[in-house]
Formats: sequence, structure tokens, C-alpha cells
Amino acid sequence: MAANKKHWKGIHGMLTPELVRTYAHQGLTLKEISRLYGCTVPNISHAIETNDELKAAWEQGHAELLVEYTGHLKKRAFVNDTLLMFALKTQCNYCEEQYKVGKDLEKKDAPRINIFLPHNNRDDVVVSDE
Repeated sequence: MAANKKHWKGIHGMLTPELVRTYAHQGLTLKEISRLYGCTVPNISHAIETNDELKAAWEQGHAELLVEYTGHLKKRAFVNDTLLMFALKTQCNYCEEQYKVGKDLEKKDAPRINIFLPHNNRDDVVVSDE
């Protein structure tokens, strides 16, 4: 009778690589997955981190989600200037000209500032190049 009884493996026995990949591709967080199974976030995290197949499935699902997001962003970026600027700045190292000029000024010699102070007897003004 004991041989026929299945051993309860907890969350480790319920999660399959296919499920984990699907959850990751859908954008579910570990907290949302833990709510589905009625367990804690550390239990879900531990199950995925300690099983190489589950970990690979999690990473694959996230990679698929990223590809999908990127595809949608590319389509919409050409219609929306804000999205296009965001994509250029984050993906293509684009920098607006005004920020380049500001960075170049730091590298060049700073403008020289001349301060003119009168003598103690306030007759003459001394100009100094020092």
C-alpha cells in the first residue's frame, strides 16, 4: 500500500518547464505565480533556481516576452515621437546635441573669470592676469 502512495513533492512536483516558460512569457511575477499555487514567493523562487530545467524555461519565457515587447515597441516607435526617442536613447546610445555640448565644455578649458578689486585707498583699479 505504501508503494502505491504518491509522495507529495510540494511545488517542485507541480511546476513543469512548460508551465514555467508559459508563466514567464505571459509576464507573470513570482508573486503572482505563488498566489496561483497558494505558496510563498521564496518557495517558487527556490523551485525555479534549484531545478536547471525550470530555470532554463523561466529564462526562455522571459526572452520570448522581451522579443514580443521589442517587436511591439519597434512598430509603435515610428508613430510616436516619445517612444522613438526612448528607443534611440536606450538601444542606440543616442544623445541629444545639447547634452553633448555640455559634456564637451567640461573637457575644454573653463572660461577665465576676471575679478576686479579696488585698492584699499580706492583710487585705482588693479587688473591682474594671475
